[in-house]
Amino acid sequence: MASESGTNYLYKTTDAGVSWVLLPIGYSSLKKLFFTSEDIGYIITWGAGVLKTIDGGLTWNQTMTMNGSDDIWSGIYFTDDNTGYISGRKGRINKTIDGGVKWESVMAAFTNDLKTVSTPQKDTAYIGDIDGKIFRTENGGITFKQQLSYQLTNVQKIHFLKTNTGFAAGNDGLIIKTKDGGKNWMTKSTNTSQWVTDLSFVTGQIGFASAFGENIFRTTDSGETLDSIPTGFDEFYTNIWFNNIDTVYILSGQRVLRTFDGGMNWIDCTPNVTGVFIDIGFSNNRIGFIVGSGKMLITRDYGVSWEIQTTFSGSINKMDIINDTLAFFTYNNDQGITLDSFNNVYDENNSLLI
Repeated sequence: MASESGTNYLYKTTDAGVSWVLLPIGYSSLKKLFFTSEDIGYIITWGAGVLKTIDGGLTWNQTMTMNGSDDIWSGIYFTDDNTGYISGRKGRINKTIDGGVKWESVMAAFTNDLKTVSTPQKDTAYIGDIDGKIFRTENGGITFKQQLSYQLTNVQKIHFLKTNTGFAAGNDGLIIKTKDGGKNWMTKSTNTSQWVTDLSFVTGQIGFASAFGENIFRTTDSGETLDSIPTGFDEFYTNIWFNNIDTVYILSGQRVLRTFDGGMNWIDCTPNVTGVFIDIGFSNNRIGFIVGSGKMLITRDYGVSWEIQTTFSGSINKMDIINDTLAFFTYNNDQGITLDSFNNVYDENNSLLI
């Protein structure tokens, strides 16, 4: 989820996207959201701190307020209903252990903006910064230790499969792996020097990495080896979505590709619409959504065809699909929710928008 100037919208669906209802959130500049259950969720904002809902997004309340220009949050992750972390500008990290009632600074020694976080268990977290450093805490953020003796170039993504086994990727095409909680890191070969933008696993063995350029990288042995697979299109791929081990979608700003054979062959299933694609997600194997420049697209046939389901005056930024029937999205004019898969969208006054 990204935020621009102006108010923001949050929408919710409870019927796999048949309809969306606009939620009366009452705050502007929504940045990212994270749900720990169908009812409990959090949103980080620019200007209003962290918001929390306990009723599935119907009402939202501040759990903290901004404390100066440096308290701009860009990452949020919860390990359970009560324990969560936020990270942001100039290395700031805050932690809550009571579901956002109170947030406390857990580390003040970071000096660079923090980019990505992975929390494999309650008290263990890994954080990467824009300078390429990776840090680990084993005590819930009381202390952090730097995990690398050398630096990546801007840590784009950290992904841990379990407490001690994880990966990090940077701007220079480098993917590294640890098996001992970051004490030692091994470089995994790729044939690119471009940004590695996303790194995700569908099982403990099978995963994909996306990057700038024509190739996608696949592993079937938990990252020990990475096969470079040409997609046939030179793009800046930014998002990976798994339906299962065989069906995977990758997204760039202008293109959507799909594989039905675990990445061996990629099919162009780009919607015939203008604008920039921001995010992709599926509520089940068949029904999926793409959001971007003022549009929400839907497919009901595994991405074979797409149609515009909803248009808005602002740019839709991010989706969070909770399960087959519940999802939220934001865009840069307000917030909302759907209840019948986009057939109807309502504002906070229950007025029909589309």
